[in-house]
Amino acid sequence: MILRRTWSSGGVLVLILAGAALMARADHVTLKDGTTIDGIVIPQGDKYWIKTPDGATQTIPKSSVESVTKGTGAPAAGSEKAGATAAIAHTPAPPQVTGGALFAATQRKAMNVSTALAAVTVWQRFIDENPKDPDLAAAKAEIERWQKLADDGAERINGRWIAGAERKALVEKAGKLTKEGWEFMMSNQTLAAVKKLEESIRIYPNSFRTNFALGYLNVMSDKNPEAIRFFENALRLNPKSPETLNNMGVAYMRQRQYVDGINYLYKAADYGDSAPLCQNLVNGIASLPPVARNTPKIKPAMDAATLLASKYHISGPSGTVIIVGLSPKSEAGREGEGGEDETHGGISAGTGFLINDQGLIVTNRHVVKGARTLLVMMDGRKKASAEIVVIDDEQDLALVKLKAGNQKTPFVHLAANDNPGDGAECTVMGFPLIDRLGGSIKVTRGIVSSGSARQEGADIVTDAKVNPGNSGGPMLDRFGNVMGVVTMKSANSTFEDSYGLAISAGKVRKFLAKNNVAVTAGANGSAGLSAEEIAAKVKPATVCIICTEREKE
Repeated sequence: MILRRTWSSGGVLVLILAGAALMARADHVTLKDGTTIDGIVIPQGDKYWIKTPDGATQTIPKSSVESVTKGTGAPAAGSEKAGATAAIAHTPAPPQVTGGALFAATQRKAMNVSTALAAVTVWQRFIDENPKDPDLAAAKAEIERWQKLADDGAERINGRWIAGAERKALVEKAGKLTKEGWEFMMSNQTLAAVKKLEESIRIYPNSFRTNFALGYLNVMSDKNPEAIRFFENALRLNPKSPETLNNMGVAYMRQRQYVDGINYLYKAADYGDSAPLCQNLVNGIASLPPVARNTPKIKPAMDAATLLASKYHISGPSGTVIIVGLSPKSEAGREGEGGEDETHGGISAGTGFLINDQGLIVTNRHVVKGARTLLVMMDGRKKASAEIVVIDDEQDLALVKLKAGNQKTPFVHLAANDNPGDGAECTVMGFPLIDRLGGSIKVTRGIVSSGSARQEGADIVTDAKVNPGNSGGPMLDRFGNVMGVVTMKSANSTFEDSYGLAISAGKVRKFLAKNNVAVTAGANGSAGLSAEEIAAKVKPATVCIICTEREKE
């Protein structure tokens, strides 16, 4: 039960039981031994998957359940004025709606997210979970308003949501100051550089490049707490920047916070996977005092350092850990072409596909792990909120469930064969590079270059084009059945060919069976389908998964 305190307009303290409003809508499970459980209940084969209001999940055999009552209760008694809404440029001020506590709480949550698309997700979840709420019409108006802001590229800048020409002018002004700051840095005029960059960050605090530059200058000056603050802002905008992670590690090491320091150096070497960053990790581990070296939390980094050192023929430490600058690819705050999924400004996107008519989606673990909010875009740009059902600890696989589960969903079948043969034709569908190529499904074709008998991870290699955002999408055989789940591409370099990697249908089938999801194999027709026919068949079941809020790594 959540107890929230607020003040009415007359100055009277009002206690609102927000938990009661949530619990009134929860499903109610009664077990045969008399135990009762409230939460979200989803049938899975011979079991029920249950998520309770505290976020915990469990599965219970149906044979142990006496009854399940779907939640239809009204909101808990009590109401409050909707919270004041911050100014939004180029959009009408939102109506002051007097509604229930749940609506008001959702309104406040939407105002405090980091992106307009995250606010769309917040309101979509409200609509999906509360179809009979008296404030449903107001919620639909809110989602339309936030969607317009998202379409216009609005950002929350210094407490205001700003879009259109005002945002463009503000970003251009800050960008000019940042450019001047970098030029001063390159000519060793540090004080002048800091002055320009600080002026820029006051105008536009959402710049990856400016935050990185200020962090870089502070760590160079051994002002490590200040450096960490700016690097944290940079990582919020680009969570997988190897240079930022490396320099964050250096700052923590200097403060003798060894566990944090080594783990940031480890992440830098993992995402960057280069000889200099690996050497930095080796140097960092070598500088640890003996008591820190034996910390269990550092062991994964030490194991990774051994592996990477072998890969890059690094014989041992070469000195102290070094501070690194941005590579040309990273200067704009974007990931390189080899990333498994797109991550920009706290939003990441990947692909998934519906595996049954109950709204259950298969995707990659790395697409959704750490996501606080999920927005699923389906065929026809229809949106729905979703939640993670299970993340596999062994394979890069996950199950996601649509929250609006009243209507049956289209779905695809797994291929009958566990592994495709070498040379088999394949079609890959997904949502790659949505910030550059748009939010429509992209289709590529190729062949299976090779398969393997690996116990874990990807075991199919294809020459079909795979890019960031394809992760979690279906790799289809010539009958339109899923032969594998795309998981990554093999190379970062623009000078070498890259291959797509996928997890075979056999492993996916075992993953589903382990989680009590029964599926039937797709039929092989007398003749294969054309690429156009495969696309038409599978497009309705292929979805884009957008993680609008992610936990800090």
